[in-house]
Amino acid sequence: LKEYYLNDLLSKRLNIQLGHAEQKNVAKLIKSFDQKASLSGSSNSGISSFSESQCKIAFHLSRVVGVPGRSVLIFVDGINAIYNIVSMFDQIKTRAANKEYLVIPIHSHIPHEEQMAAFDINKNVIKIVVATNSAESSITLPDCDNVICLGTEKRIEYNATKHQVCLVPAWISKASATQRAGRTARIRPGTVWRMYTKSLHDKFDPFDPPEILQTPLDHIILRLRAMLNRPVVSILENVITSPDSSQIQPAFDSLHRLSFFSEPSDNGELTTEGTLAATIGLDLSLCKLVIHGIRLGVGREAACI
Repeated sequence: LKEYYLNDLLSKRLNIQLGHAEQKNVAKLIKSFDQKASLSGSSNSGISSFSESQCKIAFHLSRVVGVPGRSVLIFVDGINAIYNIVSMFDQIKTRAANKEYLVIPIHSHIPHEEQMAAFDINKNVIKIVVATNSAESSITLPDCDNVICLGTEKRIEYNATKHQVCLVPAWISKASATQRAGRTARIRPGTVWRMYTKSLHDKFDPFDPPEILQTPLDHIILRLRAMLNRPVVSILENVITSPDSSQIQPAFDSLHRLSFFSEPSDNGELTTEGTLAATIGLDLSLCKLVIHGIRLGVGREAACI
């Protein structure tokens, strides 16, 4: 496996043919990433502003390294970036008479049958597979010689101020970067192109944060109690990465206040509303809204709101 970073694209040794606009884009990104890496950590703030430039560079690079009969796998952070790259290829179809591209998006929103085309072997086209981290460890494309990694993903994070779980763009971990690189060079030589600098990569977290620390504790307690029907504090204290013990009592207080627990402690019983809330899968305050709407005979309207 050969590994290259964004800085390497400007190296004459590689002889990657970049246009003037792409060179400016790469140079600008390198400067931005190095500034971010000089901070104490790889903060996720402003990460969305890099996406469009990274997509343009990945689009150009995939056309340079792609060859008929082989595939290029591009890792992006979400459906918007997928559509961005797909639209770029759509725009050149009429101008690229000497090269035919088959662009295949991999995402949960895409019909399964369309995604399965990623495994088809076609010696006459350059296959471009654009995927989120859903393709990070679950698939291997035998014809993949090049992986282009934007270094980002959508991650579940808990906003304590709003008391909400959000799906936000974030830098991947070093473990994920290694996993993405491993999608090539499995049965023949391959190359990974990282669309970020080595200095920024060095600032990535070693592993993704445990989801138990990214989810409100009252959600976790409610779902555990619904699944196991027994006290759950001892379980929380013995998981590999335990949540903050000082947050346990406030979580029970919140569940009792929402009428999901009969009392604000582990000895409380799950109420009928609590059982229903555990199956809805929404933020708990929104569950309360929907359940209250059902009680008033306007469940559909409450769900829409």
